[in-house]
Amino acid sequence: MSTFGRSIIQQVGRSIKLTADGQPEAKAAGVTVDWTTVTAISGSDVTYEDGVIVKVGEKALRYGQLLTKITASGLYGPHDPAAADGRQTLTKGAAFLVNHTMKENDRNSDHPEVIYGGLVFKDRLIATTGAASLAAGPTFTNLEALFPRLAYVAE
Repeated sequence: MSTFGRSIIQQVGRSIKLTADGQPEAKAAGVTVDWTTVTAISGSDVTYEDGVIVKVGEKALRYGQLLTKITASGLYGPHDPAAADGRQTLTKGAAFLVNHTMKENDRNSDHPEVIYGGLVFKDRLIATTGAASLAAGPTFTNLEALFPRLAYVAE
């Protein structure tokens, strides 16, 4: 393909996803999010690496975040080891990783694209080698047990 005569006049934002090859093992139609379980940004606005700006008071799910099923409703929310609604439990088939950032007021925000396997950027996962928490995510050990078909690549 020739680039003759082509010039980029402006580039807006960056397309960043969790998946490294664009061919993840994804859940068709995503999952349905219960946005009441997502914490709004407080203090000051946050800019993610993908250029998405989340203003104070807004809610967002960042790429690489683990969503788990809420027992009573069947909806999904961010994994939280301290929760008592089902989100504390890591169960295969009832947990998925957000592939790209989604804000609450974005189109189709109730059904983000989620994956459960494939080639992913390890640094883009919200996971920890320390203690699991809502902010730090699950441990890598638990994540790898939950998603045995994940394969890591470094950026």
